[in-house]
Amino acid sequence: MRVLQVIRSSIVAQVVLLTTALLLLAALLAIRVERLSRVSPVVLEAGYDMLAIQLIGHAHRGGFDQRAFLASDVVRRTIERNPDLRYFIRDNGHTGGNIQPLDTLEGELRRLRVRSAGLDGLEICQLSSLRRPATRQSGGRYVLYNDCGAASYYIELQNLRHVITMPSNQPNATFTAQFIDVMTGYGSALLLAVLLFAATGLLTFRAFRRVRTAVRGFDFDGGRIEMPVDRFPLEVRPLARIINAQAARVRADFDRQWLFLAAAAHELRTPLAILRVRLEALDDSPEKDDVKHDVQMLARITNQLLDLMRIQYQQQERHAFPLLGVVEEAIDDVRDEFPQHRFRLRQEGEANWRVAGGNAALLGIAVLNLLRNAASVSAPSSPVTAAIGGDGRIRIIDGGPGIPPDIRDYLFEPFVKHPPNRKGSGLGLAITKEIVVFHGGTIDASSPTGGGTVFHVDIRPALRPEDEDADRYEERV
Repeated sequence: MRVLQVIRSSIVAQVVLLTTALLLLAALLAIRVERLSRVSPVVLEAGYDMLAIQLIGHAHRGGFDQRAFLASDVVRRTIERNPDLRYFIRDNGHTGGNIQPLDTLEGELRRLRVRSAGLDGLEICQLSSLRRPATRQSGGRYVLYNDCGAASYYIELQNLRHVITMPSNQPNATFTAQFIDVMTGYGSALLLAVLLFAATGLLTFRAFRRVRTAVRGFDFDGGRIEMPVDRFPLEVRPLARIINAQAARVRADFDRQWLFLAAAAHELRTPLAILRVRLEALDDSPEKDDVKHDVQMLARITNQLLDLMRIQYQQQERHAFPLLGVVEEAIDDVRDEFPQHRFRLRQEGEANWRVAGGNAALLGIAVLNLLRNAASVSAPSSPVTAAIGGDGRIRIIDGGPGIPPDIRDYLFEPFVKHPPNRKGSGLGLAITKEIVVFHGGTIDASSPTGGGTVFHVDIRPALRPEDEDADRYEERV
C-alpha cells in the first residue's frame, strides 16, 4: 500500500514506472521485428531472390565483378547483418563468390539431369528452390540453376538469416520494408524517446493542472487560505507549503490592519459623540449649527470608513434574500430624504430574483447610495428611475448633467467627487463598488448623449430565480 501511495503521488515514480513499461514494450517489439526479418520462409526466399538478382546484375562477359557486387547498398547491408553469408555464381564459364565450386550442388544437379534424360524426354535443365528451410540457427540453402539451351548459369546462396529489405528511401519500398528498416536501426530508440517525452509531459500537465485548479480557488477574502497539500504530487508539495506559509502571513497582516483600523475608528467615534453632547448644551446660534453639521460630517465619514473596511475584509455574514425587496426599501428610504423628488421603480420581465449568498443590508446601502447620488444631481421635476431587468441587472437612471469621460475611469475611487465642490465625503460610490464586488458583481456608469447618467449594477453570479432553492447556499462568515 505504501508503494502504491508513493507511485500515485509522485511524478518521478510514475515516470520511472512508465519508462520500465515502455522498455519492456520496446524489447518485445524488437523481438517481433527480429522474427519478421529472419524466420518466415516466404520473407527469406524473397531476400534470396533479391541477392540473386544482384549476383546476375554484376555478372558480365568479362567475368563476375565481385567488388561492385559487395559495394551495392543491399549487399553491403545484408552482409553487415549476416557476416557468414555464402554466395556463388557461374555464368558463361566465369565463376565468383566465397564458396568453393566443389562445395556447391551444381555437380549433383548435372548428374540428376543425365539420369533423367531417358525418361520420356524429360529434362531437368532449370530449377529454383530453397533447400533446408530456415531456422533460428540456419538461413537455409538457396539454388537457382539454368542449363537450358544458350542460357547457362548457376547461383547458390547460404546462411541468410536476416533479410534486408529494399531501402526505405526507395519509392517502391513497401510499408513492411520501411518499418523493418527503421526498427532495426535507430527507430526503436527514437520511438521510445518520443513516447517517454509525451508521457512525461502528460503526467506533468496533469499534476500542475491540479495545482492550477487549487490556486484558482485560493480565496483570501473568504477565509480559505490553505492549499490542500496532500492532494498534490510529492515534487510540488514543498511549493504548496511555501505558498500556504506566505498566505498565512498575509492574512495575519490583514487581521492586524483590520484590528488597528477598527480600534482607530472606535476611538474616533467616542470623542465625536462627546462633542455632540456638549454642543447640545450650548445656546442656539448659527455657529452652533455649523459646528453640529461638521461633527455630523465627521461621524458620517468615520462610519463610512468603518463600513468600507468591513466590506473589504469580508466581515459580513451572507444569506439569501429577494432582490426586489431591497430595491423597494431603498426607494422608501430615499423618499424620506428627498421629499421633493420623484422616484420610480420599474421591473422588466416576469422573473423574480433572489440573491443567494449576499447581504441584504449591504446591498440596500449600495442601492440607496446610487439613489442619493442620482437625486442630488437631478432637478425635482426630473424623476429618478430604479429598473430591474429581466436578467436581474439593476439600472439607476437620473436626469443630471452626466459624467465627463475623463473621470469615469476613477469615478469609484475613494474621495472622488463630481463636481469637486459638491457636498459629501466622496466615499459613497467607493462603498457601493465594494458592496457590488462583495456580491461577485460589477458596476459601471454611462452618460447618454442627451444628458443624464445610468449606473449599471450586475450581480448576476449571485442571483437565482425565486422558485429555486436559494437557501442551499452555505453561509460564510
